[in-house]
Amino acid sequence: MPTINKINDNLSQFADGKKIRFLNVNDRLADRDGRLFDGMMNAADKLHPTVKGYQVWADALKPIFSELLGPPGSEDHAPPPTGDPSAGARPRSGLRAGNHRNRTV
Repeated sequence: MPTINKINDNLSQFADGKKIRFLNVNDRLADRDGRLFDGMMNAADKLHPTVKGYQVWADALKPIFSELLGPPGSEDHAPPPTGDPSAGARPRSGLRAGNHRNRTV
């Protein structure tokens, strides 16, 4: 992790606390030696976070969002999480590239 820590230290220098924020969540995703905590990253690629990993990131962002936007609303209007961004995708029907001749406007 020394290389990642050095890169993050360099990136953090750009943060002014107003327009540019830097948030390092490495210590919540991995130990000091860079070994990922169980369940934080996708087992297949060890690159993309799991739902648990994204939650760690979201929890770390909450204080920043509260500072910038105010406290959370009393009612949450977001759809329930699926853990799979493609789960809500619907098959697209109708127009496709080049399929515009029979379209009713």
